[in-house]
Amino acid sequence: MTNVSSQQHTPSGAAFRIIGNVVRDLDMGKDTKNAQASFTVAVDNPDADHEASYFYLRCFGQLAKDAELMLTKGSRIEVFGSMQTWQNRAEKKSGVYFAVRKIIPLARCKPLPAATNEQKPADKKGADEWIASYDAAVAELARQEPKPIARRAQR
Repeated sequence: MTNVSSQQHTPSGAAFRIIGNVVRDLDMGKDTKNAQASFTVAVDNPDADHEASYFYLRCFGQLAKDAELMLTKGSRIEVFGSMQTWQNRAEKKSGVYFAVRKIIPLARCKPLPAATNEQKPADKKGADEWIASYDAAVAELARQEPKPIARRAQR
């Protein structure tokens, strides 16, 4: 079983799966609109003695917030995501970065707080009003006497 694979392709780039250890504590981004976490994962190289490959990974949003709470130096994790290309035409530079979509803690990870670990309820804006209105309409129908069904005249 290989630790790194990139043979699968997704519309946004090649998919990856990496199993390894976090090298140092996470770097949290300065962007105030969206949380951003960057970290490096070391993966054992089975073909070389005592050498590892290092992958610089990034995650965003709620996943970045959860990663900050859960991961520290030495945490063993499995990550899934896609490789994204970037390009700076002014400086004539380009490259690839690894965008993490899912983190699975394997060892030496802190547990997430219960509030973060629970699934958040779906947005119910207006749903309670609709349900109450529906229930009132059903109750009103139940109180009314049934109207006789008009039958067609037979020929």
